[in-house]
Amino acid sequence: MMEHYKGIMLCNRPQASINLDYHKPFVSRVTHAEPLGYNPVKQLQIHQPIKQIKPILSQHKEWLQNFQKHVKEKKTALHYSQVQSRLHPDRYRSNSDKQTQQNDQKTQQISQPQQTKVEEIQQEQKNQQENNNLLKEEIIDDQELNELLDFTKNLDFEQYINDLEIKTVVEALKKRIEEIQIENPQLSQKEATKKALKQNNNSAQKQNKKHVTIQEEEQQQLQKNTEKKEVNLENIAKKIAEEILQKNKYLRNIHSNISMQKLVETEARRFLQKE
Repeated sequence: MMEHYKGIMLCNRPQASINLDYHKPFVSRVTHAEPLGYNPVKQLQIHQPIKQIKPILSQHKEWLQNFQKHVKEKKTALHYSQVQSRLHPDRYRSNSDKQTQQNDQKTQQISQPQQTKVEEIQQEQKNQQENNNLLKEEIIDDQELNELLDFTKNLDFEQYINDLEIKTVVEALKKRIEEIQIENPQLSQKEATKKALKQNNNSAQKQNKKHVTIQEEEQQQLQKNTEKKEVNLENIAKKIAEEILQKNKYLRNIHSNISMQKLVETEARRFLQKE
């Protein structure tokens, strides 16, 4: 009994902690005392696809191999021809001459139709340009003639003549007023104008008194009017011709001042005869 008791008293195993040298076994469950995520995370295995060779690269490799073979064959042929030219120079010259002749003939055959085509195209372009230029010139001529006709139709020659006569009279009066003011500086401008008008009226009356009969006066007046009209027509035609030639550059190359003046005079006379 004592031996058994002693053994019980000396035993300290329930209180001592057990230190295990090996890992605990894997537990597939989670108890109330263990936290979540206790088990180790599995490593993801990414499936890497096998690299496929592209068909373009394989074709390119084949082409390179064929090209290398072709280059080698060319080099061997050149070497062989050089050796033959050294051994048989006459034969090589004759063959080379034939080849050059054949090549020249081929180039001529190729170049001739191209040259003919180019020449035909150039001729067609030139003809088109000439036709276009002729059409443009005709259109310009028609437009300018229409403008001239409209200008002559819309002109009032009587008003134009009256305007010119008034301008000439006014210019003569202005000159006479200036002369009177120079002779008599004491006079004012109004007095000078009155004197000039009186002198003008007196001179006209004196000229009219010289004529004896009424018939002679009427005949002379008609002659003067016709002469004045002709002179005025010439002057007006000159001015109109100058204006037309200044505005239209194209007519300068065709008409001169005299020819243009005659055209305007003829149109004016036709217009006056119709009225």
